Amino acid sequence: MTIFEYFYENPPVIRHYLPRKSKITQSNTLLYGPSQSGKTSLAIEYALNSQSKYLYLDLNDLRIKKIDSQQLSKFIQSEKIEILIVDNFNQSFEIPTNTKQNILISQCKMKLPNYEHLKLYYFDFEEFLNTTQKSTTQSFNLYLKNGAFDNSAQMVAKASLEQKKLNLFSGLCALSAKTVSINQIYLNLKKEYKISKDWLYSSVEWLMKHHYIYFLTKTNTPKAQKKLFIYHQPFLNALTLNTSFISIFQNLVVNELIKKNFEPTYYELNSYVVGKKLIKVEPFASEEAIWVKIQKSFGEYKKLGINSITIITVSSSFDFQIENTLCEAMPFYEWAVLDEF
Repeated sequence: MTIFEYFYENPPVIRHYLPRKSKITQSNTLLYGPSQSGKTSLAIEYALNSQSKYLYLDLNDLRIKKIDSQQLSKFIQSEKIEILIVDNFNQSFEIPTNTKQNILISQCKMKLPNYEHLKLYYFDFEEFLNTTQKSTTQSFNLYLKNGAFDNSAQMVAKASLEQKKLNLFSGLCALSAKTVSINQIYLNLKKEYKISKDWLYSSVEWLMKHHYIYFLTKTNTPKAQKKLFIYHQPFLNALTLNTSFISIFQNLVVNELIKKNFEPTYYELNSYVVGKKLIKVEPFASEEAIWVKIQKSFGEYKKLGINSITIITVSSSFDFQIENTLCEAMPFYEWAVLDEF
């Protein structure tokens, strides 16, 4: 039995598939995004629903020593394979041309002409709500703590990162939702670990490329220090004791914007700009305190062209107007399921 026969006859079994908003079309597709975000399940489910003959290969499978591209093409032809799914794809793999559709899975985005590029994030809050029978507020508490991980965030981090990068990632989790430079990260971490600046720069780039962390620029000030965020906030509780609730909550809010393909910038310590909208993250502030804050900065908001202000809270709801600008506060669990912010 060849490796292709074995994997064709023994495809992965996806149990309890949970529907996603992201959909694969009939195009050749590069499916990329963070580790454990559900990319493999999405691809397998698509192939099953298409009722097409498919072959799944994981290039990280230890049983696969080498793939002969000619033998693979012959197997595809002889078995009339219509969809080829290649997990942990890298560009040394020679993509066959005799399938109807190829689905390539990677953590990283890469240039592939004539391929649709589909980024899959971890579950957003609306997707998560569809997986649980609990109340909305109970679901919010669970989502804030664990996200949609089946395993603990510590297990995922340990399985995905070698120790030195895990130490770095844990240190970065403690800096979530803070403005920070690479030099500050270096000075902070070298107190505990023996690291070089060159290693740090390349490792931060690696964590960005593999969708563990990302940075936001400051509104209208691209050269200012950037603000650090973690792609999935359960890592914050799992990997550090030094993250405040406000940092975790800000990370949660900004991740929802990113998952919905908005491109926010940060303006103040807890304010974010999307187009002409201002998003303020104020988990526990009262209506009176928020009114004072916004009134104090309202002239600056007008200069930015802001025409609406949304305040994201843990549980409070209220609204008021300053001049002609609506300022509306709502709980995260209501805001996160809106189609438009």
